[in-house]
Amino acid sequence: MVDVNNLNNNERIFLREFIAYNKSREIMNSDEPDKLKSALSDLSDEYLHLLKQAVKLVKVSDSNQLKLRNAQSVLKEQSEKIEAQNSELLKSNQEKEETLKKLNNELSKAASYVKSLLPKPLKNHKSGLNICWKFEPSSKLGGDLFGYKFFDEKHVIFYLFDVSGHGIGPALYSVSVCNAINDGNILQVDFLSPASVFRGLNKVFDMRKHNDLYFTIWYGVYNLESKKLRYASAGHPPAILLSKHNNKKLPPADNFFIGGLPNYNFEEMSIKLDKGDVIYLFSDGAYEIRTNDTEYFTLQELETLINTYDGNDNILDIIYNHLKLISYELPDSSLEDDFSMMRIQF
Repeated sequence: MVDVNNLNNNERIFLREFIAYNKSREIMNSDEPDKLKSALSDLSDEYLHLLKQAVKLVKVSDSNQLKLRNAQSVLKEQSEKIEAQNSELLKSNQEKEETLKKLNNELSKAASYVKSLLPKPLKNHKSGLNICWKFEPSSKLGGDLFGYKFFDEKHVIFYLFDVSGHGIGPALYSVSVCNAINDGNILQVDFLSPASVFRGLNKVFDMRKHNDLYFTIWYGVYNLESKKLRYASAGHPPAILLSKHNNKKLPPADNFFIGGLPNYNFEEMSIKLDKGDVIYLFSDGAYEIRTNDTEYFTLQELETLINTYDGNDNILDIIYNHLKLISYELPDSSLEDDFSMMRIQF
């Protein structure tokens, strides 16, 4: 006798088919009509049942196919919308890139124009002066400007100022200040007196009339005959004096910044310089350099750096490269603020 439990699937299927076949033969060969009719009736019922199941399956299949077609249609519509949105976004990005490119180009032109206002370095001049400078605008275009001019045969004027803020507005404002000083067109101002100059500038550039813009400035007048320097600072970093003779320093001549207080009483100081004395003028962008999350390069550290490398022909480049090296920003990027520095050797 065959052990069904030991058969594999194929053997079991074959066994069922064999038994069904033998039963159908028995029924067909049977002499009993009733059994035959009953068997045929059972087969008929089973066939109808299977037929109904097949019809249901066909209906379900048709319904699923309809749902699938609808889903494909919706998906296609959504894909077309996404493609259209991507196309609009790409066009918008291209327009923004073009606008940004034009803006950067205009900023570059503005920076070039500001640089064009700066005087040429002075080397071995008959006056005995040697003046060099370095100006590196930040990527934001700030408001630093500086210069010097021979007022007459006996006097030379030096100045460096820093307008608050960044961008086109402060840059244009700085050009106005520069022109006012260079052209000497401020009424009732003695340009050989730093205090008088500050009073005139403070009146003309009242921050309440100039969109709250103001500026700090260092201004000096040097007499080529008496070797006397008259100077003053209005909210500006102090100048650094290097003297080979007696290590003298510039006494502070601090005042409030220009444009802040309408009737401020500005004061000035004076000092006699010796042959070989050197003065460094700069804005706060030359030392307020972020070195990490919480610390900044200090004015004292800048003074130490200047003392270390003074006398080197490219000292201003050395200072600027050092600041970029220690800056917390990326090494290839410009500093956060304008770098402006003048070296004046008497």
